[in-house]
Amino acid sequence: MPQLSQEELNEIYCFAVQTCKDAGQMLLEAAELRYDVNRTEELGHIEKDSSVDLVTQTDEGMVL
Repeated sequence: MPQLSQEELNEIYCFAVQTCKDAGQMLLEAAELRYDVNRTEELGHIEKDSSVDLVTQTDEGMVL
C-alpha cells in the first residue's frame, strides 16, 4: 500500500472536518424546521429501530 504524504493527509483531514461541519449544519437546519412553531404542514412519522433517527429523516428530505 503506498504511503500518503503529510500534505495528502492534511488535505484528507481538512476535507473530513469540513464534511462533518456541513453535515452538522444540515442537521441543525432540519431540526429548526422540525421544531418551527409557525410551520403549517404536518410531518409524517416513520417508526424505526431507534425512536430518534434525525440523520435518516434529514437524508430522506422528510423535513426539508
